[in-house]
Amino acid sequence: MRHYTKYEWSQYSHDTVESTKREVMEEHLLKCNDCLERYLSEVKKFDSPEEIELSEDFTDQVLSKIDFYTPSVKRKTTRKTLFQYYVVAASITMLLMYGGFFQMLMEELPNFTSGIFQTTRQMENVVASGWSQRFMDATVEKINFVYTEPGRDDLND
Repeated sequence: MRHYTKYEWSQYSHDTVESTKREVMEEHLLKCNDCLERYLSEVKKFDSPEEIELSEDFTDQVLSKIDFYTPSVKRKTTRKTLFQYYVVAASITMLLMYGGFFQMLMEELPNFTSGIFQTTRQMENVVASGWSQRFMDATVEKINFVYTEPGRDDLND
């Protein structure tokens, strides 16, 4: 069994190992306690706060970046803005009304809905007139024709 060095476990913990070698190393960790100890010692070194040294102005740099990404405060909607929206909506409504859009809509709506009702009534008439019974009768006739066909005595026995 080949054991890995501390350097290799360090690379593994920093995720700089190729994926195939990484899989082999993971399998090895399951089998070898010595390498597991080496790996854990590397992870502890990596996680220890003594190694991390921050610069004096680290906090200032972070805060300046936070200020840069702070979203702007949403401005409140004023009465003037609301009034403008209402004026635009009323203007569009007046244009549609004077252009005859609503009149045309009221004339065409009954034609549209009556077409839907006629289609529905036609479907009800087809179903109510025994469509399924006629389909079954036709199917039974076809089956009987196949069974009573001349030269098919083997089916009539």
